[in-house]
This record gives sequence, C-alpha cells and structure tokens, in this order.
Amino acid sequence: MWEIDQLNQAQLREKFNLDQRWFDTPGFPAGAPDADGTRRWPADQVWAWLASRDPHAAGGVALRYWARGAAIYQHAQPISGGIVQDWTVHGVVLRVLWPTVAASATGRVAAAAAQLTPHARQLIRVRHDAGRHGPGLSAHDETGHLLDGDDNPLWPELALVLGGRAPFWPYELRDPDAMRRWRPGHPPIQITAADGSVNPDSLLRLASILPATDTAHVIALNLAQWAQFGASSNAAFSLGLSTEDARHTAWLDVAATPVPVAEPPELDDVIGRDGWLNIAARTDPLSHEAISQARRSSGHDQWLPYTSAEYIDPRTELGAAWAARQRPCAPYAGFQIVYDHLAEHEQGAITEHLTDPVTDTPAVRLASGRVLAAVPHRLPVESPLAELTLAQPIWIRLADGTVHLAPRRDAPGINWGYAGSGTSTLALLITRLLDDITAPAGDTINGGDHGLQKFLQTDWPAGTTVPRADLDAARTGRT
Repeated sequence: MWEIDQLNQAQLREKFNLDQRWFDTPGFPAGAPDADGTRRWPADQVWAWLASRDPHAAGGVALRYWARGAAIYQHAQPISGGIVQDWTVHGVVLRVLWPTVAASATGRVAAAAAQLTPHARQLIRVRHDAGRHGPGLSAHDETGHLLDGDDNPLWPELALVLGGRAPFWPYELRDPDAMRRWRPGHPPIQITAADGSVNPDSLLRLASILPATDTAHVIALNLAQWAQFGASSNAAFSLGLSTEDARHTAWLDVAATPVPVAEPPELDDVIGRDGWLNIAARTDPLSHEAISQARRSSGHDQWLPYTSAEYIDPRTELGAAWAARQRPCAPYAGFQIVYDHLAEHEQGAITEHLTDPVTDTPAVRLASGRVLAAVPHRLPVESPLAELTLAQPIWIRLADGTVHLAPRRDAPGINWGYAGSGTSTLALLITRLLDDITAPAGDTINGGDHGLQKFLQTDWPAGTTVPRADLDAARTGRT
C-alpha cells in the first residue's frame, strides 16, 4: 500500500493545485497511460518538479506525495513545549514537531513551531497516540492550525520521505540537548526519562536541605525516585508498543532508550503522612512545589493531609459556624493545595489567609466574600458524628457542636441524590465515621454500607440535615 501514487490529471490538479497550463510546460514529468488508457503521473516526480518551480506550493502538498529518499537533515531546535527537527527535501523544509507537553496543550506549540525560520509551509506533529501504522501524526498549516482531510500523514509516509525509516523519540525521552546532538545513523542515545508530571529536580533540592533523618527528607526523596522510575517505565512501555510490532519496526529507528531505574522502596504510611505534614508546614518555595507535585502523584497524594478544596459562603448558617473558628495566619506550603484549586481570575483576589486550629487545614478569603478551604482527609477529633447536612459543600456536625467539612479526597468526590460514584463514596465515608470519627476519607467507590448507599441515592433537597439516629437506621435497614 506504500507504492508511489500514480495520479491522473484531475487528481494532480486537486492534490497539487496545478494549473492546466503546467501540464504542457517543458520539463514537466512525462506521464504514461494505464490499462484503461488514462494518462497518469508518478506523484513523487510531479512533486519534485513543483519543488523546483514553486517551493512554497510544494511545501503545502500532502506528505504522501513528496519525493522519497531525498531528505537532508538540518538541525533540531527547542521551543517552549516541544522540539522541532528540520529536514529539506529538494530545498523544501520538512518540519517535524515533537511535543513535550500534554496533548491538550499542543495547539499553541504547533503555532510556535510554525513561526520558526526558515519558513515551513506545513509541519508534521508527532501525536501522543499510536495506530496500526506506528506513532500517530497530524499535519498543521503555516499558522499552526490543524489540517483535516483524507491525506492525513502516516508514519510510513514520513519514513519513506526520510529514506525508509524515521527516528522515534518516545515522549519521555525528548531531551533538547540530546536531540540537538543527534544525527541520522547515530545509535540510540540513553536518556534519563522525564514525563512532565512530577519534577524530580525540585524534590531532590528540597531533600538536600533537610536532615537525612527527617521524614520530610525521606518522603521528598522517595517521590523523586518514584517519579523517575515511573517516567523510565513509561518510556520503556512506549518503546515496547512501537518495537514489538513488526508493522512499526520496519519504518522507525529508535533514537533513544531510557536509563534503567530500580523500583524504589515502599514507605510506611506513618512515615508518609508525617513527612508530608512536615513539608506542608514549611514556607519555602521548594516545599510549595513539592506539595503541588505530591497532589499530582497517584501514590503520594494518599499521604497528604488534604488534596481537595471547597468554596464556603460564610453567610450561611453552617458556613458562618465554620468560619468563626478560622484564624488569620501567614501562608505556608499547605496553601498550595488551595492555590491549585483557585479559578484563574481568583489568583489575585485573596484578601486573607486562614487556618483551622482544629484540623490544621488552610483556607483563603476572597474579595467576593467567599472562602476557599482545603478539605481534610481525616478529622483529628474525639467527639462522635452527630448529624450530616447534604449541601454544597457537605457538612458534618459532631456531638460537641463543632462543624466540619465532610472529609474527602480530590477523587473520588462525594455527593448524593443519584446512583453513582459520588453517592457510593459518601456512603463509605459515613460508614467509616459512624464507627470511628478519625477514619480517613474514602479512596474508593466500594465498601460503603448498602443501606446507607440506598438512603443517600434519594434526591434529598439541598440543606437536608440527617441526624445520626437516621443514619444508623439506614445502615441497619430500618428506614
């Protein structure tokens, strides 16, 4: 299926935007009739002819029609969010973009790549996915906008233009310096993997300034190790997907492989929680960044004292009772959880930093009057649960009269009024709190009492308060 296309006159006018007069121009490739007598031209020869006459027009033709095996490598150039590699084919720039950011952010990276010099009529972006022909590709025009059509590029087409194989850089191994040094024919480069989700460098800097005996040192170092192990494992997996399929290996050269990384040790929960509590209490920028990175880590987020946040209206009865307990304070690293949940327009709207003396959770008062508060994973209290209020947010009141946000994590969330994950997670939380008020927030949607799940699936009006006796009754099936 990778033979050179033999196009008739109508197809050439459509695919190459050729004028009728050009078919009679001296030097235009000679076509030949097919079995049906229709005159056809080899697409690559017509493209080479067009490149000699109008390089700008040739640069806009779909990749599958370009001349094959005539590419000359030029250089690699880092840009914000990616690395660009340029080849020339008969003097026409072929630009390949390797993003180093999430797929959702590649639009702006393509726009930046399109502005580079020398000018490229189109650029080929390596996507984050792969298909049956190899790594996914997409074409963008000279402004960076995505081109949609029937001639979307495929990896073998890129490989054929480059001489038979195209270099493959897994997402986690797109190191700017290594890609600048690379040349066609070089053996694979071993690279320390990085996937952008967690930055081990800042964590190692933090660990280096902490005593080796501190749990904060241990936890920062451990997260850095897990981040490096995860990136290396992801790179190896990406390579495996591309190199274990013979349909892919025929068309790609592995440009880089990950430096092997040993799996880090598992830490005790007590060390994990104490370490992140200590880091959350610090005020330096490295600790702020560490908290934000731990929240994005599927392993260490369980040890943070809080990961989610709720908006509170202090004018409501429960909001006012909760707000009366808050105390002004100077910001500390734990506030990073709150900052990460602020809407963009609210980043400059903080009028006061607050902390809850009972739960040690941070909150910020906004210019709107609302408060955004971190939600604890567990309550360090002794008084048992007295009632549950179903509202936004969900509240619990203890037997001693104090009011608290219902403990929860960033995910899964808690809710009521339907059969789903939010209701199941709330049922699990209430099941735990009825037995032990210091129990942690739900980290799964399973395990809650069936009677409580059924009770909470009822679409109770917002503001409904359920006393403990009714929760106990629902749990035992007496409602």
